[in-house]
Formats: sequence, C-alpha cells, structure tokens
Amino acid sequence: MANEDAVLKALDGTAGKGDEMLPEEVRNEIIEIVREKSWVRQTIPTIEMSMSTVKIPKLTGSITFYGVSDSATSEPTESTHSTDDVQLDMKTIMGKVPIKKKLLTYAIPSLEAELKNDIGGALAQTEANVVVNGDTDTTASNINGTLSTGDVRLELDGLRKHNFTAVGAGSVTNVDASGASLGLDDIRKAIANLGVYGRYRDQLILLVSPTVGAEMLGWDELETIDKYPDATIVTGQVGKVYGISVIITDAIPENLNDSGKYDGSTTDRTVAILFNKNSPILGVPTYADRKFNIQVEEKPGLDQINLYPMEDIAFNVRYQDAIVQIINISVA
Repeated sequence: MANEDAVLKALDGTAGKGDEMLPEEVRNEIIEIVREKSWVRQTIPTIEMSMSTVKIPKLTGSITFYGVSDSATSEPTESTHSTDDVQLDMKTIMGKVPIKKKLLTYAIPSLEAELKNDIGGALAQTEANVVVNGDTDTTASNINGTLSTGDVRLELDGLRKHNFTAVGAGSVTNVDASGASLGLDDIRKAIANLGVYGRYRDQLILLVSPTVGAEMLGWDELETIDKYPDATIVTGQVGKVYGISVIITDAIPENLNDSGKYDGSTTDRTVAILFNKNSPILGVPTYADRKFNIQVEEKPGLDQINLYPMEDIAFNVRYQDAIVQIINISVA
C-alpha cells in the first residue's frame, strides 16, 4: 500500500479521504502545468474573483475635443466618457477519473507526475474549448448543434458565440472565405473589419485549426518563431502574419458548415478567429480550493478510486465587435 498511499497523498492530501484540500504545492504544480499548456492563460487578461459574480466596467464612448480660438468667449462644450459593464459569472467544471487501486499499489515512481501532467493538460484543453466554443443556448440553435446536459460548452459563451451575437446585431461583419483555403486577403479583410480594435497588430491574436495552421506553415509571409527567438512565445504559436500572433489550437472545430456553425450536414469547413486580446476577460477564484482541487472517492466494490478534479472559471468579453471570424474555410 506504500505506493498507493504516496500517490493519493500527493494528489489529495490524505490517502483514502476526499474531504481535504489539495496541498498548496501540488495545486500550484497543476495550475502551472495548465498555464504552460494553455494559450488561453498566456494571452487573455485574468482577474481574481472573490464573489461568484463580478461586474467589470468598460468604456462605450470617449470625450470630444474642440478648437478654441483666440477670440473665444466661452468654454468648450462639456463631454464625458460613457460607460457600461461586463458581468463575469463563475462556473464549475469537473472531471471524473477512475483508477484501479492495483495500479496504484504497484505504481512506478513516475505515476504521480503522469497523473498531474495528464490532468493539467486536459484542463488546459477544456478551458480552450469553453473559451472558443462556449454557447449557453440549450436549443438546437446552439452554434455547436444540440449538446448533451453536462457539456462544458454550455457553461459560458465563448469567442465564437460573442462574435455571432455581434454579427446578428450588425456591429461587426465576418469574412467569407468562399469555401477556399485561408488566404492573406481574408486576413487583411478581417483586420479591416475589426475597425479601431485592429489598429495595433501586436494586440491581435489569430486562432486557426490544425489543418489551416499546417497550410500556413508553407506561407512565405509567415514569420516563423525561429526569427524572433528572444520574444515570449505563446503555447501553440507558430509565427506572425502582418505582426499578428498566429496560434494553432485543437479547439477550433473542423466540422462546421459554410456559416461557421455545426449542423451535422456540411462538415468540411472551419473558421479562423481574429480578436483583440484586450477584450476577453478570464475570471479565476481568489479561494485556493476553488482555483483547483481534487476530491477522491473510494469505490471498494470495484477495487478502484475515482478522482474528481475541478476548478471554477468565468469568461466574458468587453467588446463583442473586437472579434471577427473568417468563416467557410475549406478543410477538405
């Protein structure tokens, strides 16, 4: 039982119990693995939340400047900033990992590290899936099609959903690749469609699917990361186009229709997402046991334990029109 107790203690603090907080050093190790594997954590601004709901102010209008002549007899017309707020709602995502106790009893020393790495990697992928594909619509109108209860994408609205909401409101226009491969002209149009949010290229992120990313690696215009080795490289980043960081992520679906949604009929299209990284907001708890924790459930009748890794997370965007999708990209 020595190996079993060691692994359990390393993962939940006390062997065979599920009511103890994950040790701080182990919790921090797994959170660090998430950061290392997650472009989300490396590119999107994060705020800590001590409440389940937090409102973040945003500007919706700026002040106006006026000219003042030498003969002016009155002050400039008064103008003020107009503001609104963005609400972040904390949601819980959880996994269930059954492990046979025999495996723990005869475990090799590296099992603990393997478990931590696997949990951290899976959590990073889950966060990316929610941030990109989240849609709280429980009807067939969901951008991902009809989702089963418990699907993490139902918890929060992600980048794609916020973009489609803005398109529906007429505040932004997506780019149609017309069923062809992604091209430089599509990216230029997307930058233009961002308006003021596309002004500074170093603030922009382009997310592409693995197939599209592989094609881009053959572009002469892609400035690959080996040309700027001293810069900070984001996980998944393959280079820059027009000064925009290009990130390949499995979270971008490759089974969409020509409108950029899943319908189960046309399944050979994908999208690319161009967004200003100062618009999205990721919320994480201030409380240690809600940032990340693992509960352990004993299942003696099955000679196994169940691990329940969980975290609380919130996500929203300040400006929905700071996101443009290039839709109808062929992956055939």
